[in-house]
Amino acid sequence: MSDFQTSTHRERWIFQPQDLVDKWTGVNRRSAETLAQYGTTRLKVDSVDGSISNPEPAPDHVVGSSSVKPLSCEEEQMMRRFYEQKIQEVCKAFKFPHKIQATAIIYFKRFYLQWSVMEHHPKHIMLTCVYSSCKVEENHVSAEELGKGINQDHQIILNNEMIVLKSLDFDLIVFAPYRSIEGFIDDMDDFCRAGNGAHQRLKDLYQTANSHVDRMMLTDAPLLYTPGQLALAALYKSNDALKVLDFERYLESVFSRQRLDCPVEQFVQIMNTINYLVDRLQILTQEDMKHADRKLRHCLDEHKKKEKKPKHKSKRTAGDARQKAKRGGVVLSGFKPSTELICQNCAAILKHERDQIILKRNIKQGMQALDIHVNRITVAFSLLKPFIVLLRDKPGFQAFVVEAEPHPVSIIRYWTSANWADIAPLATLSTQRGVPT
Repeated sequence: MSDFQTSTHRERWIFQPQDLVDKWTGVNRRSAETLAQYGTTRLKVDSVDGSISNPEPAPDHVVGSSSVKPLSCEEEQMMRRFYEQKIQEVCKAFKFPHKIQATAIIYFKRFYLQWSVMEHHPKHIMLTCVYSSCKVEENHVSAEELGKGINQDHQIILNNEMIVLKSLDFDLIVFAPYRSIEGFIDDMDDFCRAGNGAHQRLKDLYQTANSHVDRMMLTDAPLLYTPGQLALAALYKSNDALKVLDFERYLESVFSRQRLDCPVEQFVQIMNTINYLVDRLQILTQEDMKHADRKLRHCLDEHKKKEKKPKHKSKRTAGDARQKAKRGGVVLSGFKPSTELICQNCAAILKHERDQIILKRNIKQGMQALDIHVNRITVAFSLLKPFIVLLRDKPGFQAFVVEAEPHPVSIIRYWTSANWADIAPLATLSTQRGVPT
């Protein structure tokens, strides 16, 4: 059995409060710089070896500026705590032992000493931490089963496994306060010479202390204090309510047997500090997280943000198109009714406006302007621009059409006075009024 005194947990993962502040401030600053440079903070992770590469710059991003605000250190702290709560919820849903829950939360805390939530979404890392803790604590649950149980893609869990393990420096043995509580309860049983109902009172103390540790795990205490200190602080707080024993006298007994140099009064102060962190803990709700969650989505996916739909949709129907055709227009069909196009003697000017592509008639000849809306088209204007330049110079050019479904650009055709000519292959469009296909 591993010994805490010689463990990597004690040697490498117990910090001073200022150490934690420095680490969190550093990763927050790094993410803010990444956001300014690339317009997004989402890092690319190799699922095989866990290697990291910088994000691709967001479209139209100007280096040194971003319309998206990075999360503050306080918002990051809220985000970490919220998903630590989620770890507890997942573990309770699967009825995992306390040890798995504690290990997953400690993995999660250690991971975000190295990374910002703006670099790796905590929802994904949370699941990988639970999965990894199940493996380490020999209570294996497959990624598929875990993902299915909480309606998440199990591949996300596997894709992040290596980056989590590397960020932990493969220090996977974790000591949680729950086992220490068991040991202290057994010792208290001997100390009290339990009898006449004392066993039941100690059992109540054990249950209350475990519940207190559940809250304690959501604070910074597991990164600042040893599991034994956390366990005694939980028992001390619980004993205040249940009055099972003289706790300070019990501490004196423990310290004398262990030959510890620390005065009991000093240790009581440590326990009070730990319990102060728990008393200050605020359990966060989804409502509390709305603002920070919105900012996080923008930081991670700025280049994928959905553009607003136009306020006014074209009300032109297939019947309207045919009425135009009777007045001499050319109907290009082969589209859904909402995307049929009508053009007559057009010198096309293409304009990209949100998710619309607008074709306008040349009004120099005094004809009334006609806007043709192709709604919900997914083609970027930058892809179409070279074709439009080409078309404008074609002799006899009258009309042009883009078919955007089922592929982003399945066909681009233009109509001259003589015939159809394809710039891109695929698809056959039917027409009316004798226009050949």
